Amino acid sequence: MQSFTDVMLSREGTGIILLLGIILSAVFAWKLTSLLRQLRAIEQRQLKRDKNHAAQFECSEKKYPEPRVSTTSNGMFMVRGYPSTGKVMQKLVDGVEMEYLGLNRFRIADRSHIKDEEDEFCRKLLRLGANIWQNEAHYQSWAQDPERDGIMQHEIGYPSSGGMWLLKRKDLGEQDERLAMLRVCFTMDERCWVLKRLGAKFYRSIEECRKI
Repeated sequence: MQSFTDVMLSREGTGIILLLGIILSAVFAWKLTSLLRQLRAIEQRQLKRDKNHAAQFECSEKKYPEPRVSTTSNGMFMVRGYPSTGKVMQKLVDGVEMEYLGLNRFRIADRSHIKDEEDEFCRKLLRLGANIWQNEAHYQSWAQDPERDGIMQHEIGYPSSGGMWLLKRKDLGEQDERLAMLRVCFTMDERCWVLKRLGAKFYRSIEECRKI
């Protein structure tokens, strides 16, 4: 039979064991909480780094601003297209052509970075006779050359009755005063009427005209 002392020691030992268990559980819980907090902080830092890398990659892809429209000193608009081929399309247009392209004359816009959208816009710009350059540097090199030769320009109109009018000219700008009549047109039909007076050739369809 156990003595009173043995019983007390046994109870005291059990209490100590329980106390140690509680302390160890508390320490483990604190350590676990601390570990989870550290893991969460690491995860947040990783997400931040990923976002920064994505932003840097986007900036590296867009090496320089790629404006859709810029204004000129003579009241016209320089419109650019950036097809997925990597080249650059440019066309000096007036208000009627801006409307045809679906562009706002009173808001300067940048290009679309959605491939299909940009390619579709470039097809419309090409239908207006845009010139194609290897890249922006290629165009700037030509534009800044004081002894540059004129390039073939195309003035095109699409009447509401169908078909198209095409006027080809080769010059360095807007020297031909007759072109001023095109700049004051309000509608595409008016533009086609002026093109006809300037000697443009009529085609029943774009497919019929292979030299655009």
